[in-house]
Amino acid sequence: MRTGIRPTGGCSAAARILLALLIPSAVLLATAVWAAGTHGIAVDDGPPAVWGTPLGRMADPEREQAMAELGRQLFFETRLSANDCMSCATCHRPELALTDGQATAVGIYGDRQPRNTPTLTNIAYAASLTWLDAGVELLEDQARLPLFNTEPPEMGLTSEAQVVDKLKQDKKYQAMFARAFPEQSKPLTLETILQSLAAFERTLVSYQSPFDRYVYQGDHEALSDSAKRGMQLFYSRRLGCVTCHHSWNFSAPLRTDLEPDTEATFHDTGLDVTEFAASQNGFKTPTLRNIAVTAPYMHDGRFKTLAEVITHYEQGGGEGVNKSGLLRQFSLTDKQRTDLIDFLNHLTDKQFIERMIKSDPEPDRLLPEHCSP
Repeated sequence: MRTGIRPTGGCSAAARILLALLIPSAVLLATAVWAAGTHGIAVDDGPPAVWGTPLGRMADPEREQAMAELGRQLFFETRLSANDCMSCATCHRPELALTDGQATAVGIYGDRQPRNTPTLTNIAYAASLTWLDAGVELLEDQARLPLFNTEPPEMGLTSEAQVVDKLKQDKKYQAMFARAFPEQSKPLTLETILQSLAAFERTLVSYQSPFDRYVYQGDHEALSDSAKRGMQLFYSRRLGCVTCHHSWNFSAPLRTDLEPDTEATFHDTGLDVTEFAASQNGFKTPTLRNIAVTAPYMHDGRFKTLAEVITHYEQGGGEGVNKSGLLRQFSLTDKQRTDLIDFLNHLTDKQFIERMIKSDPEPDRLLPEHCSP
């Protein structure tokens, strides 16, 4: 949890010049202004205050902590699926920065889902919570989708009772729901399950990558020389990466207490040439944080490596009829391509990933015999 900023001194003149060079537009203006006044935060103080606070946070920290802890248990709970074989963590694996390593997700009955599993890194800040639908604005509403989706099924639930009745048989959950929702006579319901999952998801904040140490904490050794050159390329007008992957999250627009009315945006990179694509406004721009461990890439997982993704953008995107006018061709030397990839690799927050791995309350659990390996 964020407890505030601990100033560690003024930013050097060199650092201010560096920020001015790397962030020439207003894309990261808030970050630049904040960094001009302080080197950053201590690693145990949470994300910088300039990031703002995700919407939905509670005024009562003890109550919020109880809900988040319950949500953590539920995130890894296979009884949230129809056949007790799948949990949220099945598709959002901690060691892969909460993705699944597959081109597209696989549902409870082996059905391929139409989209790549997006990371949940910093999901609480996102203005858009799905690949396509700007109407899903609350984490509680998003959590409902994989539980009850039917075309194709993901976790296979068909009714509230199907999951509530199973959890009610567990005394651990009886106590945890009563603690998290003391004002309710029936604390264990589908709605409280969703609220708890959302509370846990608001804790999935990644802010300790080498990039963060470099920009926010004044650690000039955090980035390699290659990564620093790649950073200049990333923020250059010639490549235009930051046009879509902007803000401190390297993603689509964010919604926080600082900007609560931010509208979701979607872009088409020209990959999908189907009639469906022609009727859509494109897909959300995913965060690039932890991108080195979240392959394969794009909404359909077609690219296995970052080099393939960069080549796609060098070529100006695909040939889809709805391709965004923001895309344009550019060329890179082999060294520049290596530098750019090195910068992207430095967006990996190893402490976040380790924290996610340790968050599994029962890492050695055994699935029922009927579950496929």
